Amino acid sequence: MIARIFFVIQKSLDHFLPKVGYPEFSVLARNLIATCNTCNHKKGARPANGFVHAYFDQLPHQQILVAETMWEPELHVSYSLAGGSGLEANIFERLFNQFQILRLEDRLAREGGYVLAEIMSNSAEPYGRGGSALVKSELVRQAEVSEAVYGINHYKTALLRALADDDHFCNGGFRNEEV
Repeated sequence: MIARIFFVIQKSLDHFLPKVGYPEFSVLARNLIATCNTCNHKKGARPANGFVHAYFDQLPHQQILVAETMWEPELHVSYSLAGGSGLEANIFERLFNQFQILRLEDRLAREGGYVLAEIMSNSAEPYGRGGSALVKSELVRQAEVSEAVYGINHYKTALLRALADDDHFCNGGFRNEEV
């Protein structure tokens, strides 16, 4: 049983400072960060200063992750990063680097697609009761709940904000769409 637990933990942790370059830090708890296998392999043994540390880098409470809706003719959602006045240039540069290397736009779009199907399905009821205004207010409410639960820069929070700002979506564009 202990071996199995260790295996699960080992697959979900990564060395922020790579073991290869910093063997003396390889067993320190503060050098271990949660990650999935895909990101761990993409990161490889790159220098740690190119990534944001999950525990030591302080991000301001501002929206950095942004979702954007596009109709081509069906709905597509893309994710990007937006810097702001409260964000140090060095931190944003490392976030952007991490976003590119780990191909997070693709991964967030895929995860967002699963959530989008549910949001589209759930938008019919408020639309029938109150039209686009009620859909928009419901999406704003859901974005606030998502922010409280997951954080201001979670993909679901960004997605809900983008949909609330999309007049076509709120005006019934969610109907008969393929996700």
